[in-house]
Amino acid sequence: MRFYEVKISSKELIRGGKKMAKKMKGLVILGAVTTLILVMGTVLFAAQAENVALSATATVSSFFGETMNAQTAIDGITEKFAEGEWASSGEVKPWIELKWDSSVTINKIVIYDRNNTLDNANGGLITFSDGSTLEISDIDPNGKATEYVFDTKTVTSLKFEINGAGSNVGLSEIEVYSVASEEAPKTSDAGLLTFVLLGASSVVGLVVIRKKATQN
Repeated sequence: MRFYEVKISSKELIRGGKKMAKKMKGLVILGAVTTLILVMGTVLFAAQAENVALSATATVSSFFGETMNAQTAIDGITEKFAEGEWASSGEVKPWIELKWDSSVTINKIVIYDRNNTLDNANGGLITFSDGSTLEISDIDPNGKATEYVFDTKTVTSLKFEINGAGSNVGLSEIEVYSVASEEAPKTSDAGLLTFVLLGASSVVGLVVIRKKATQN
């Protein structure tokens, strides 16, 4: 059996160490950037509210043709004339009702009037399944979003009785926003803490590596 002696100079060791330090530096920076992206995604996800009207079943007092029926008031299309809007059949005081298969916890409603100057849903009254009501007024007549925020409530339905003017009063859209689950922020906080610690350790690792590389 033969044994071979391999001699490596100190300069070669230093060069190898610097190369390794550069590679590790890149990995640490990549880890720090990834951590930052994950933190931002977690915060944004936790803060997002959902338009639960999209999952409701809509019923109306009347509608002006199949292309302007109840479901077009909750189809996600806004501010377009004669497209994605509900129009009643000759009513100035029509109503629209939304029902959910299971209860929803909500605290905001956004209303879009029909995008024309002849038929205006000026306001009205929303009655919730829990018996509470919400007065609606000053709906933008040009079809822009009008927002109404109220105390959080858990319901299975709501009915909007409109007091309008014109010939075929209706809505372009009604949006109903859920409240973020109380569990979501807790999960987000735990995840955020983890990501912050990872980011901090990455920065510390980068500083140590750079220091060693400088010394060499």
